[in-house]
Amino acid sequence: MTTSSSTKTPRKEQSITTTLLRGDGRAPTSVPAFLAFAIGATAACSNEPELVVSFEPKGSFEVTALPYDPEFLLDSLATVFPRPTFPEIQMEIANYELPNAEGMDSILGVLAYSRDSVQSASDALFQLDPATAEYRTQYDEFRELYSRFIAVSRQTERTTRRLLGSDRELARRVETAADSIRAWEELALSNLDSSMTSLTGDSALISTVTDEDGEGTISLTRGRWWIVARMPHPTNPFLEYFWNRPIRVSRWRSSYRLPLSLDNALIRWRH
Repeated sequence: MTTSSSTKTPRKEQSITTTLLRGDGRAPTSVPAFLAFAIGATAACSNEPELVVSFEPKGSFEVTALPYDPEFLLDSLATVFPRPTFPEIQMEIANYELPNAEGMDSILGVLAYSRDSVQSASDALFQLDPATAEYRTQYDEFRELYSRFIAVSRQTERTTRRLLGSDRELARRVETAADSIRAWEELALSNLDSSMTSLTGDSALISTVTDEDGEGTISLTRGRWWIVARMPHPTNPFLEYFWNRPIRVSRWRSSYRLPLSLDNALIRWRH
């Protein structure tokens, strides 16, 4: 008699797969739900619909389209890998008021210059044929400028907190807590990166930077997408406006418009 052997799925991985699949009420499949969403959302189709994202207030901000709900994903992982929480710090930063600190205009000016450089590179890239060598060169430049923008953003955040004077201790505790949260996110997601890449390829994430009028365009395949964007809070360096808006793209429509405003944003801890 022939016997067959099978490898059991670890209890934690089973829990993740089952939990993640509850986003649309479907029954479990052989892969986590967010991967199933990605497969459907990134299926090839002709004449991809365009999504126009508009910000109010106007300005240049990064907008990302994901074929899964990132917040739902993290919440699901938190049921298996407990997420660190800091309720006292969250209460302090929610009630924080920005003092008058010298040098803020200069710091924010550097950030604005870096952001404008990314926008200019993005505009130039949009005018080129993706099949040309010039496009690849411009794309590499765009990625380098964007990496610098991220570095400048982080440095701006650190410098801003350093200039808070009497609130330096709060800034230190917030930074330490934020590092803990980022470390948890990296650890929780580390085992999912390879599976996500193998199933979704390069189409798993699409991003753009809005122009000075606060508008940006993204071409999406049909399926379900989540549009994610952030904007720093104007008077509280510890908070941000956050958008995570779902949209279902149909083959029957050629264009969509998604307005993002302070009224439909979530104010949350910036980390």
